[in-house]
Amino acid sequence: MDGGSCYRYNWQRDILENPPAKLAGYQFGISTYF
Repeated sequence: MDGGSCYRYNWQRDILENPPAKLAGYQFGISTYF
């Protein structure tokens, strides 16, 4: 399972298009990943 890499890639793309969503997406990702 390589979900971590896929999520990170999508997360970076979202930051480029939606900077304000950076913090919320990051926190959600950490909570889900761990």
